[in-house]
Amino acid sequence: MDVLLFLLATVPGVALLVYFYRHDRLEPEPKELVIGMACVGALSSLVACWVELSLLPFTWHWSAAAHALLMVGLPEELCKLTAVLLIIYWNPEFDEPYDGVVYCVAAGMGFAILENLRYVYDQGAATGVLRGLLTVPAHALFGVCLGYFMGQARFTRSRLREVSYLAGGLACAVLMHGLYDYLVYEKNSLVSLLLFPMVGIFWVVGLWQVDRNVSLSPYRYVQEGGEPDPRRAWLRIQVRLDGEVDSGGERVGVDVLDVGMGGARIESGRPLAQKRSHVLATLAGQPLGLEFDVLLVRKDRDTYVHHCRFATLSWRMQKRLEVILKPLL
Repeated sequence: MDVLLFLLATVPGVALLVYFYRHDRLEPEPKELVIGMACVGALSSLVACWVELSLLPFTWHWSAAAHALLMVGLPEELCKLTAVLLIIYWNPEFDEPYDGVVYCVAAGMGFAILENLRYVYDQGAATGVLRGLLTVPAHALFGVCLGYFMGQARFTRSRLREVSYLAGGLACAVLMHGLYDYLVYEKNSLVSLLLFPMVGIFWVVGLWQVDRNVSLSPYRYVQEGGEPDPRRAWLRIQVRLDGEVDSGGERVGVDVLDVGMGGARIESGRPLAQKRSHVLATLAGQPLGLEFDVLLVRKDRDTYVHHCRFATLSWRMQKRLEVILKPLL
């Protein structure tokens, strides 16, 4: 029986994490990072629980709606968001918009699995089945919403827009979570039946958000061999600037065709080696020192076009890059 309860508590969360992870076909995230994020998400549930219990003496008189929104939805989603921001957001592996969904869903599933274990062992198999059908998918879809906006935020060129995306994502996830928990708390069984269509609506919106962020991946254009849609120019801005690449101690003159937060397209008279690191030493005559690796090389008449991924893009390096590009923005 204990094994059955354990499976009821864990299998739905693992299955949903695998489902959303498999959507990341172009440049899958390292499994160890995703699993690590799920573990951190589980730990964040303990922080959220502590916050909720600490505030309970001051909020016992609140209405069910206020409690669901501000005492449950806000602390839990804020803990997940904080965990992803602190651990993954500036990691070089976060290199396409859909990665936000992967890591936020991982945090949400870690959170939900630990929470599930407590409820299932306390209340039995029937609770495990119901939570597997409703609560765990709901947590996954809260993560999709949060990750959708985080993916947009990570690759925007405007600091104000970045903060707005993150705040908007948190607000939407909190609203979804609060509405869900309000219906769970509702004593009227007919009203509680609204949980099923509501989770269905969450699925429709969540799958649209998944498709949207997957379509914005710069690796999509690498595989298709085409150019980014102009409507998605916020991912890559065309610049055509002279630069120099330090390739194993040798300086190579290049033309940087376009550049974004995740990478760039670089043109040169000879191919740069793949499976090794290079440094974009200068751009437009200004020192840069941005490390990158080459994902794909395509011959174009007498030149070679390289699709490159930045190995890291710290906040300081991002500011330096923005200073160079500012006259073009």
